[in-house]
Amino acid sequence: MAPLNLTRKRKYADFATPPPPPMFKDFDDIAMDDVFTNAKFSICVRVIVKFPANRYGDDMHFILMDKPGAKIEAIVAGNEQVNRFKDILESGKNYTIHNVTSCLNAEDIIFRNIGHTFECAFDRKTNVINCTMGIPFPLYPKEFTPYQEVHACPNKTFVDIVAIVIYYGDLEIVGRYPYAEQYREVIFMDLRLSRYIRAHHHCMEPRSHCSCCTSA
Repeated sequence: MAPLNLTRKRKYADFATPPPPPMFKDFDDIAMDDVFTNAKFSICVRVIVKFPANRYGDDMHFILMDKPGAKIEAIVAGNEQVNRFKDILESGKNYTIHNVTSCLNAEDIIFRNIGHTFECAFDRKTNVINCTMGIPFPLYPKEFTPYQEVHACPNKTFVDIVAIVIYYGDLEIVGRYPYAEQYREVIFMDLRLSRYIRAHHHCMEPRSHCSCCTSA
C-alpha cells in the first residue's frame, strides 16, 4: 500500500453566506436616502389601477396601495419590461414585489396620475410573486384629498374624496365612431354642504366591459 501524503493541504467546504432577507417598506416610509443610494426594497401591494401602455409601448403606469392604505404610482419603462409587467400585474390583485427602487415624483416635469412625494420604478431585476398570504388590505385609502385642493390638481389627476352625490347624469355617447366616448356628469357635495365638485366620466371601453357604466 502506498504511503499517505501527509503534506497535502486539507480542503474545507465553502459555506456561502446566505442572502439577506428582503427589506419590506411601506410607501410612507420611503425616504430621500432611498433615492440617493438607489436602495432596493420589497413591497406588499394591491394594484388599484392598471393604465394602458403608451402608443409606443415603452411606458406604462400603475397605481398601487400598500397595507396601511397609502398609494403610490409605479413606472415601467422600455418595451421589453412593459410587455413583461403588462402580462404579470392585474388590477384588484395582491402581489409581493422585490427589488423595487424609488425616485422623486416628476409631476413638475411630466403629468402623474396621483400626487405623492415619491414614485416606484420596476426594472428587469424586479421580481413579482402572487401574494398568497391573507393580508387585510383596507377598503378605503389612508388619506382623502381636501376639497380645496381638488380644484388645484391637474386635469385627470386621481383623487380620493368623501362626498355626497347630488346629481348623477344619464349615460351619453359623445363623438362619432370610432372615436365615440361614453360620457356621464356627476356632481359631488362635501359633508358640510359648502363646496361641490363637478366630475365628468369619459369611458373608452365598451359598455359591457365598463363596471361604472354597467352598474348604472
